[in-house]
This record gives sequence, structure tokens and C-alpha cells, in this order.
Amino acid sequence: MPRDANKARISKQPGCWRVDGIGEIHGFNGRYPKTNVYMSGLHKDQIAKPLHSSSLNGEHQVIKDIPLNWIRELKTGSVWRGGERIYLPGVMDGQYEIDTRDIKIVRYSQPVELEGIEFDYALPLKAIQFGDNVSNLNASYLAIVPVLNQKSFTKYLAIPCIELFNFYICVSNRFCNSAITGSMDRYVEWKGDRLKVLKILSMEEQYVAYRSFFNKQGKSWFNYPRNSINYAVRKNDSSADTSYRLPVTIKASFPFKGLTKLTVAGKSFPYELPGGKQIWAIFVSNIISCSYEDGFDPVIESDEGGSANDPGLFNDEEGFYGEPEDDPFEDELECEENEGQEDELATTPSVVHLAENRFSVLGSLKFTRIRSGEDEYPVYPSNDHGKNGLHRPIDDATNNEGTNSFGSHVSASRDLEIFIAMVKQLRELTIEEEWEVMTRYGAEPIQIDGEVVNSFPLDKRKRSWKMIDAPDGGQSRRPRQIAWVEIRIPTLGYIYLMELELKANESGRSTLLVFRKDGRCMSNEDFKLFLGLVAVRNGWHQKGHEWKTEKVRNIAASYFENYSHRSLHHVQGLSNHEEASDAQAKEWAISILKSFSSELFSLGSVKSIRSSS
Repeated sequence: MPRDANKARISKQPGCWRVDGIGEIHGFNGRYPKTNVYMSGLHKDQIAKPLHSSSLNGEHQVIKDIPLNWIRELKTGSVWRGGERIYLPGVMDGQYEIDTRDIKIVRYSQPVELEGIEFDYALPLKAIQFGDNVSNLNASYLAIVPVLNQKSFTKYLAIPCIELFNFYICVSNRFCNSAITGSMDRYVEWKGDRLKVLKILSMEEQYVAYRSFFNKQGKSWFNYPRNSINYAVRKNDSSADTSYRLPVTIKASFPFKGLTKLTVAGKSFPYELPGGKQIWAIFVSNIISCSYEDGFDPVIESDEGGSANDPGLFNDEEGFYGEPEDDPFEDELECEENEGQEDELATTPSVVHLAENRFSVLGSLKFTRIRSGEDEYPVYPSNDHGKNGLHRPIDDATNNEGTNSFGSHVSASRDLEIFIAMVKQLRELTIEEEWEVMTRYGAEPIQIDGEVVNSFPLDKRKRSWKMIDAPDGGQSRRPRQIAWVEIRIPTLGYIYLMELELKANESGRSTLLVFRKDGRCMSNEDFKLFLGLVAVRNGWHQKGHEWKTEKVRNIAASYFENYSHRSLHHVQGLSNHEEASDAQAKEWAISILKSFSSELFSLGSVKSIRSSS
């Protein structure tokens, strides 16, 4: 289905809408399973707290018969306006160590026993309110797992099973569909001790597929959603009582039994009993990353031979997106101040890797590759990774063996690790002032110590300024990273700190303070425009800058009608490429606070922070 048609189906109703969840699955016997998406309306000035009941305006809508793989974008808690996703729920502080061996899977509306106490509802109203959508979502499954490392704050994570399915299985649209329709044999087959790939697969796809075949636990996990759907269908078909039927909803679990650490987005809530008894938990709208190590190194069999056609990108229904969407900055030439900097279009053959690190084990996992010898119809062509390079293959199949290194799995840059350490100190320094400091993300996040950073989006031009080369001089490349930090200050609204990753040969660049003139939060749409303007300038853009094309001049003018920028210099002597101690990170945080302009704050509210040492 064309991109514009997809947007139109989500934008029929004006205003801002939160995704509450999905309903029953249908069409699963065909190639493209379908579902309904339920959404609640939000007050336009409350999109930054989409999971809170006070943000709801009482309106509801349902989008019927959408492809199931849309859940990869229509994440629970995400906010949409005009067919565009404009906000994602904030990341909870820190990582949560959980034990998946003690999991409980129940429907939202069913009772659940925790610590010997039975509560009426697995997902109480204080976790999240669905309003008129509640009757369509109560049959959804919830996984509740104990938290081991933050018991004073929260004892359980309550994770919708659709999010477990989305995070652990839906690494691509085609895997999302195939896991339900039982058609994974189109892409892979298991050959004793190895996985044979039948089509070009990404690193994440190969990892998920290998995990699904490696042992009984993996097979059971991967087939669980499909088997639970088939069970409900068989029960309904065989029941003589047509007035009662089992809801056909996604039931999913973890792909392993044991301990892991999760970085999550969501909202805290209490399970409550009369008399004041409370057990605190987190409703997890989105899982950001998982640290589990499986204990295997995948053995992948693939073809090797002559040329092959470009596999292209995944689209909405079969798994191929087609061409990247049009870039409004495509025709903008580099400004004079950047002429002479290296910023030519990327023309050197290279493997371009999308930025994400949902499975941290991919940073150290070793993939052994074996040739199948089937040269007539090669899956992996030698010396040909496709013209767009965006399918993310593993290393060239002409090698018999290799390990993941830079680019195969993306980790955060050292520059931004230091900045994130500062952000944690900033949060601690402002707790008493009731500031809320959180890292925001626009697409696939990169996890750093329980926080997230972003990557510049890939486009058709793949401008070299936006790309980071492999440190060893190899041909792998990945998008440059940027941190987006949101700070909510009581009575004053929202401000933002932006920090760019630097290349090895680049000098230091200041942190950028960004704020809307009306004090409202920055939407994902505006952040996307911000990234585009930064990429065109090869650095921070300011209101007075000149632009070459009318299109970008208009974009910049519209942007600066709402936003202002200020540069905040780094602490002297702290290099972006050096290690930073806690004391240095705190010094930087204090410097940031002292740099905030008096035009933003009344001095009385931050006086004690500014004088901190």
C-alpha cells in the first residue's frame, strides 16, 4: 500500500491520538495478517505525558483492518497527528534486571496474584486508562515479571505481550507477518547444526531466526504467538456454544528463561488493596534494549557466487519498503562556511548499517559463515551489496568466517557516553527542584547505560557528514549519532539539550540549548526537521544562516518561528574523546545549569543549583 495511503488511514480524525493497543488478529491464514488499532485522543498540550489519564480528552477511534506489521510503528503509547508519529513515551531511568523464569501471563482484565495477594485486575486503571476502548483491549495479554535490582522503587514490570512480540520477533515487517502465518520457510531453513538463509537477511533477522531454531526453548518461544492463535481458533470452531468464543489475540513470551536487564519506556503505577497496601510496578509501553546473552555463536550457511539484483528495502506488507522517502533537503547545497569540508556524496562501495542496539549481545556475537556451494542462485553475491546498501547484510560471504565488528551492531560513541554521564548528574542535581530530565528518541534508539541516543536518518544521498566510518579503516559505515535530552521545568515548560557525536578528526562542538517559545514540548516531527537542518549545515544551524533553496529557507523560517537556539560551551579541559570521571560529569552538569540564560528562568527557582559545587 502506498505511503500516502497509509498516512491517510491514520489521519482521518484531526488532533493528537495515542495508540492504546491492538485488537484481535484476523486474516492469519493468508499472507498478511490484519488487526484493528485502538486510539485515544489527547489534549494537544499534553502529548509529552501520553500514558497519564489527565492527558486524555475523552475521544476515541479505531482503525480497522490494518496490516499486523504496522505495530512496528504504531507502538503502544506513541502519539500520532496527521498521519505522522510525533511522540514516543519517555525512557524510564536506569536498567531493570528481571527474572523471566517467574513470569505470569494473563489477560488485562483477569485477576493476578502477586506476593501472595490476589488483585482484581492484572492491568488496573491506575496503570493506563483506555476509556471506551477498554472492552476491545481487555482480552489482550500481559506479561508480569519480577524486578530484582530496584525493589525499593518497583517490584514488577507489566509488559503487554504485543510488545514482547514486537520487540523480540518483529525485527522486520516480513518476520512480523511470517511468525503468525507460519511462512518462515520462505527465508530460512534449519540444517542440523546451522541456519541456511534463502533470501538476503539483516543481522537482526539472522540472529532472531537462529535463536528460533537453536533449541527447544527457542522453537517454543517463536511458535508461541501462532500456536496460541491457532488454539483459540480451533476452540471457537469446535464449540457448540456460539455465544462464547475465545478472543484471538497475541500471546507472547521471552525467548529465554533466566536473568536479563531491560531498558524500557513506560509509566509507574501501584497495585492497590483497601487499607493502603501497594505494590509498585511499571507499565512497559516499549522495550528499548535487552542485555541477554544466549550462549551460542550462530553458524550461517549462505550461497556465494556472481552478481545478483539489488534486493531493495522492505515494503509495508511483504517486507520491502521501496525507496527511502523523499528528502526535503536533497537539493540544498553546502553553505560557504562548509565548502572545503569533506561532504561529497557517498560513492565508495560500502555496507551501510542501520543504527539500533536492541540486542546488546550482537556487539560481541561471532557469526560463522559456511558456503553452500549453490552458485546458480546465490543468496549473497560476492562484491555486491546492492546499490542502496540498506539491507544490512553481514560481512561479505566470500569469507568463510568472521565476527561482528563496527557496523554489524551499533553501539554508542564515546563522545555521547560522556554526555549521558553528565545528563545523569544533571538529573540528580535537579531532583529537589522537581525538574524532569529524560532522553528522547525519534526512531530506533541506541541504549547507553539506561538512556537513549538517536542516529541521523538514512536518505537516498547518504551524505558523508552524516556517516561515521569504521575505526579500523574498513568499508562499514553507520549514521552519526545525536543525543536529544528533554527537561521539563515546573511552571516554565520544556527545554532541550542536543549533543553531536564527533568524528576522530573533528574539533569540539558546543552543546545546543533548544526551546520552544511557547514552552511546549518538541514533537518527533520537529526533531526530524531539526536533524535535516543540522545535516545540511554540517553542524548546528542558527536563525541568521542563509540557505540556498527556497524550500529549505521556508522550512528553516517555519522552524525558527517556534524555536530558539543557544550554544553552551563544554567544560574546559574535558575532551569529547577522553574518559570522564563522575566528578567531571558533575562539573559539566553544574556548568550547564549556570549557562542557562536568565531569560528562561526566574533566578529564585534555580539559585541553589547554580551555586552548587
